[in-house]
Amino acid sequence: MTNHDPTALWHWFLFQSGLPTQRAKALLDTWQAQALPLAEALAAPAQAPGLTSAERQQLQPPATLPSVQALRWDEYLYPAQLRALPLALRPALLFYQGDVTLLRHPLLYLPPGMFTEAERQRAREVCALIVGEGDLPWAIHGSESAQLLIATLQESEGQLALLSPCGLELLQLNAAERQLLADDRLLLLTPLPPTFAANPALDKVLEQIAGAAATRCLLIGDEQRVLIEGKPTLHLTTEAHDPAEALVWLAEGIAAAATPPSSPPPAPTTTSAELGDPPTEPPPTPQETLQLLQQGGRVPPALRRRLLGSDSRETD
Repeated sequence: MTNHDPTALWHWFLFQSGLPTQRAKALLDTWQAQALPLAEALAAPAQAPGLTSAERQQLQPPATLPSVQALRWDEYLYPAQLRALPLALRPALLFYQGDVTLLRHPLLYLPPGMFTEAERQRAREVCALIVGEGDLPWAIHGSESAQLLIATLQESEGQLALLSPCGLELLQLNAAERQLLADDRLLLLTPLPPTFAANPALDKVLEQIAGAAATRCLLIGDEQRVLIEGKPTLHLTTEAHDPAEALVWLAEGIAAAATPPSSPPPAPTTTSAELGDPPTEPPPTPQETLQLLQQGGRVPPALRRRLLGSDSRETD
């Protein structure tokens, strides 16, 4: 059998071999559990577990296959959280465009949603604080959350990842997105093959995948109550919270990730206080908040002034 690139071979097997994609995924899952690479299974189909006699006859890849830019679910940079999804939802391949090494950062998901003007202003403030702060902001392309993050990145440092609702060959990018992509500040991902057209029927599935890939979730709208099971979630309402709380929350996550293995990690739950209900404990003082943020690195002057007042001096 020809020595194919593994990712190109996976692409052929999943989408061009004649097998239903879900059937192909089930076989890949079975073979992975037995440490059997796809190339070896196809080279000796009679010995490959799970194949029917008809499938053994049809699984003959062509001599050459075009290259494919995608992450397989057995690769290091593939988001580990996606591996917990049921097989039917778990993408076997994540197609990408841009600097895929950005996935070394944990993903911070901002779900799609329609904002009121007050929420939109709050979202702008939050986006300005979170970009470039360790976690990689992550949203669905075309959503209002994505648009606000794109606008923020045009005026600041940092990177962004977006989930495309269609195959990447069909995705239309605006000038700002093309520039961020050229500057290696934007990573585009999708589980959909390159020429797959957008389908509104898949929107909820893509939202599930986007949420599952993230380490944490940030909600901004007062009516937005999208909870993702098992994900630490912060819900900033326009009435009850200061945008700087998002940075405090992110810093707490960094501190928790640095906890020695001998210390049990906190349970990944969403508290009532995080959802905007009245807090059960007094909030930290501005000085305590600043001290916590400094554990994660340099605190921007604008945030220092917000916390301590306009007369504070930059001392970093």
